[in-house]
Amino acid sequence: STTLSDRGQAFLANPEWLEPVMDCIKMSMQHVSNPADRVINLGVAENGLCHVEMEEKLSEYRADMLADKANFNYFQMEGIFQLRGAIATLFNQRICKTTERPCDPDAIAIGNGCGPVLETIISCIADAGDVILVPAPYYHAFSIDLCKRQHCKIVAVPAERAEDGSYSFDIEVLERLYLAQTNNSRRVRGLVYTNPHNPSGVIFGVDVTRQLIDFCLERKIHFISDEIYALSVFPSSPAFVSAYSIAQDTTTPAEGVDDYVHILWGASKDFGLNGLRIGAVHTRNAELMQALRGLAYFFCTPGDIQQLFARMLNDDVFVDRYLALNSQRLETTYTAIVARMRQEGFTKIAPSQAGMFVYFNARYIEGKAVADWSEEHEKHVWTSMLHEKKVMLLPGLCFGEAERGWFRFCFTATKLEDTLEALERVFPILNPPRVISL
Repeated sequence: STTLSDRGQAFLANPEWLEPVMDCIKMSMQHVSNPADRVINLGVAENGLCHVEMEEKLSEYRADMLADKANFNYFQMEGIFQLRGAIATLFNQRICKTTERPCDPDAIAIGNGCGPVLETIISCIADAGDVILVPAPYYHAFSIDLCKRQHCKIVAVPAERAEDGSYSFDIEVLERLYLAQTNNSRRVRGLVYTNPHNPSGVIFGVDVTRQLIDFCLERKIHFISDEIYALSVFPSSPAFVSAYSIAQDTTTPAEGVDDYVHILWGASKDFGLNGLRIGAVHTRNAELMQALRGLAYFFCTPGDIQQLFARMLNDDVFVDRYLALNSQRLETTYTAIVARMRQEGFTKIAPSQAGMFVYFNARYIEGKAVADWSEEHEKHVWTSMLHEKKVMLLPGLCFGEAERGWFRFCFTATKLEDTLEALERVFPILNPPRVISL
């Protein structure tokens, strides 16, 4: 017997990657006297490279932001106007950059992180059992955002990986996957796309994004572009172009653009503010916006947090300086980490152009595959790193990766010296000494 409903019992089931992640969190909270025993969690996507500068600036704002009795009352749950206006300006000046149809504050809803905002969007556009197409490898927590409570089905769309590490998609493969679902009486309701990409850090080109948008518009399915790393592009990388710019920067937008193209962004990655819980969606779908306003009670961000972040976004001098500094530190840190990995022989590394991850394949040493890995072996390597070396990386199996041996780690979650220490700990597991037959 159980005290839970059928729905509650279903919530007990979690993605297989969640248990090791929770183990890591528990282990990291335990006091250790020997520094070598401390857990180094490189699985979490947090950016602390500019936390000192951010702490100083937010403390400065807080010092002269007296308690506002207006914040003691209820407020516009989908986002206070000051923040929706500030985010619209950020989009227009720094992310979307379209001259034809600027982003509109009234087309923005704000919530307590991109995950809750995405989940609420999915609850409005899809029913249990409906299919969401997701280019793979993909952000692992989509399995929670799309499936945990909404019970949608993720169908992975395998990306084609070129020799230079860039990604593209075969539209014929996408079409076959789409037809396989519809011919099986399953509704395909949308495609969720992350650009810049997580886990690889690659920036998808304009042609790739346009192909996917056109595919969705032709079939009247929703195109949701998660652009949470849009302002974390390395200085030497090609410019990131938002899906909004591609869809809207024309005098005659394609039919369905307003109803089916939605842009997600949040404060967690570009500004290193995971804990403030600020995510936003821009959509011109009036029905969807009305539904989000009605549901905002369940995912709203506290009013005083919104005021604080709005003040920061309106400080153009600080934002200019912060984003430039963050981008430079991202590339400098990435370059140092990758150089050390190449010294160790790991050469199959996705050529990141943005974000905070190194995505590499541990099966390849000096460019050659040295072993065949099963999924079980990948899991074994993953959990061995955690329990033997107290280091958390995430394996490709978490990301819907088809090829075995891939791992992702976040190079901004800790100090550079801690990240390098973590790698030194796990190198013997990732690249163990081999017996040479004579």
